[in-house]
Amino acid sequence: MSMTELTTRSPIAKVTNETFVERVVVGGERRREEFVREITWLLKSESQTLFMHGGKVIKEGSTYIDVAGFLESMNGPTTQSACDYYKIDRESSLELVVMTRIIHAPVRDSDETRAYNAAVSGNGFKKYLTVPPTWLREERINDQWTPFSLQDELVHEEVTWSSKWTEGEMMDRRAVFRGRWGQPLRIGVD
Repeated sequence: MSMTELTTRSPIAKVTNETFVERVVVGGERRREEFVREITWLLKSESQTLFMHGGKVIKEGSTYIDVAGFLESMNGPTTQSACDYYKIDRESSLELVVMTRIIHAPVRDSDETRAYNAAVSGNGFKKYLTVPPTWLREERINDQWTPFSLQDELVHEEVTWSSKWTEGEMMDRRAVFRGRWGQPLRIGVD
C-alpha cells in the first residue's frame, strides 16, 4: 500500500481516529475487517474566480490554492485584467467575484514525517502522507455496506472579493475573513 508524500505549510485543523474497512479472505471466506488509523486534517483554502449575473454563476474561472501558506489562495486571482477585458465595473450587471473555500484535507503521519516535521520551524514546509484511496470507510445504506474514500471536507465558503466592492470594502471584508479563519480551528483527537 503506497502512500504519496506531500509538502505543505497548511496548519493542522484537527486530528481524528477514523475507522476504515478492508475485505480480506481468511480460510477461503471473505470477511469485513475494520481498522482504526489516526488522520490529521490540514486547514487549507482555495479561491476561485466566478462570473456572475443576476446572482447566478454563468462561468467558472481559475482556482488558486495555498502555496505559500494558509489563506494565500486569496492573493492568486488576478481580477483586474478580467474586469478590464469584460468591461466590468461596480455598476455592471456582470459581476466578477472571488469565492474562497475553507477545507479540511485528510493526511497521514508516519514515523519519518513526524521526525521531519519536529525539526521544521513553525512556518516551514512540513511533510505528510496522503490517505490511500484503498482505505475505505463504509456506511450502511438500505441494508448494504456502501464504501467511500476519505475526502476533503468543505468547512465554509464566502465571497472574498467582488467587482461591486470598493477597495476599502474589500480590505475590510478580507480582514474579517482572515481574522475568523486565520488560526487553526482546534487541535486534538476527536
